[in-house]
Amino acid sequence: MSPRTITVVLSLGLVLAAAYFDIRARRIPNSLTYPSALLALGLGAAGGAHALLLAAGGLLVGFGLLLPAYLIKAMGAGDLKLLAALGGFLGPRAILDVFLHSLIAGGLIALMFLALRGELRKGIVSLARLVAGFTGRRFGFPARSDSEGSRWVSIGKIPYGVAIAIGTVSALIPALG
Repeated sequence: MSPRTITVVLSLGLVLAAAYFDIRARRIPNSLTYPSALLALGLGAAGGAHALLLAAGGLLVGFGLLLPAYLIKAMGAGDLKLLAALGGFLGPRAILDVFLHSLIAGGLIALMFLALRGELRKGIVSLARLVAGFTGRRFGFPARSDSEGSRWVSIGKIPYGVAIAIGTVSALIPALG
């Protein structure tokens, strides 16, 4: 097997295990993410200085992509460590692709959760208000009163490890072919 095939297989195993734990226990254990990050760095080191730099860079990029969400408590630490370990296997460029695919998957999962609770319209209005707050545009939605507060409405916690798994699979499909 080529080194690229090995990293893809390990990445897929990592995210599938993480998704399982996230669905089952609503957490991704350190006993999965820490050894995976160390293995990714070890494989990078075995491949030489350039491969080690790519593994370390991917780990840092993966960590940095979810750090803002973690700091505002919109994301769990397990999700952050999962994306970091995954970045170690895949490198900086590929982890960006995985991240973007995961954002789309996470958005679709959030919409599904809202639809199942009968709150899809409320969620879409909340999202539009959030975007309006960042862009200064109104999109035809009335301004919020003081009683509604200035924050957007959270949909609650979703198993984001599942979104990362879906994002990883969809981003890596071209690498498998």
